[in-house]
Amino acid sequence: MKPVRRSIADRISDLPANVIEQILMSLPIRDAGKSSILSSKWRHRWRSIPQLVFDFDFNTYDDERELMLNISKALLVHDGPITKFVLAMPGINPCQELDPVILHVSSKGVREFALYFSDEVIQPGYRQNIHSSLFSVRPLNCLKLWNCEFVPPFGFVGFGKLTRLELRTVTVPNYFYHDFLRKCPLLQDLRLLDCEGPTHVQIDEAPCLRVFLYNRGYLEDISFSRTPLLSVVSIQLQPGDFKLNEFDEARDVIAVFASLAALQKLYVSFEFLKFLAAEDIPSKLPTALRRLRVLDVRSNSHTTYFLESKVLFCLLRSSPNLRRLAIQVGHPRHGNIKL
Repeated sequence: MKPVRRSIADRISDLPANVIEQILMSLPIRDAGKSSILSSKWRHRWRSIPQLVFDFDFNTYDDERELMLNISKALLVHDGPITKFVLAMPGINPCQELDPVILHVSSKGVREFALYFSDEVIQPGYRQNIHSSLFSVRPLNCLKLWNCEFVPPFGFVGFGKLTRLELRTVTVPNYFYHDFLRKCPLLQDLRLLDCEGPTHVQIDEAPCLRVFLYNRGYLEDISFSRTPLLSVVSIQLQPGDFKLNEFDEARDVIAVFASLAALQKLYVSFEFLKFLAAEDIPSKLPTALRRLRVLDVRSNSHTTYFLESKVLFCLLRSSPNLRRLAIQVGHPRHGNIKL
């Protein structure tokens, strides 16, 4: 007897449920929705996938309100938990229609939430307010926001499971460092890129923090304390990001690095060295940076000055186990830094 040939639809239907779920999550959400025509077993299966990503592939609408309406419809027919939600559409403007979307996703126990707005479409002085419901999501462990207003509501008790926070071109409240971060005890990765907010950057009581990135933003002071695991630090300043030091308020290089015993990789711009510059820079730190392996210094000009060089040589003499030193000339950009 000749073996009975099974149709492609039959073979697709026989795939294990977890395999079907992985296939659907790897597809653009629009194509995942079209998978219902494959077989009865696939019909409406996309409605229960735990990861929803709305990006370029979904944004084919000319009218912004129609776009938000279709996103809302997709969420309404979704009948399972949502562990990951990403809305990344450069052409979309902040709008009130986003509030019910955030409210719905927050009720699904989301763990990873990302919201991106492009710089090109944002009106000056206007950014999307994040609905307060997101700040009550207990399982949240990864939060990424671009071009938003970041204002936790009154009574915010913290993100007990948050491990990564990335804010780009975001306005943060004045109490961000001394109050908000203390309510995120498991935070491991903090990235503040082109943000507006407090000019005194004080990272303290961050027992799990391992990575800290600070890229542009007016800076008056920076300090670290009780950060025993902090091993990767990147601070990229540009001209005008700080007040030139006139030595009447000399910054203490020793104090900045005193609590960075676990530091392994340090990425800084020459502007940050200028920020640290003072007349009494020591030849080396009293406590050596024995774990430091990588020192990456970037300059946005061809000119360096004596005091910045003193800070650099102080760091070099304080790093007995340094394996890689990179000094680059050009415009320092985070995209070129491999952590």
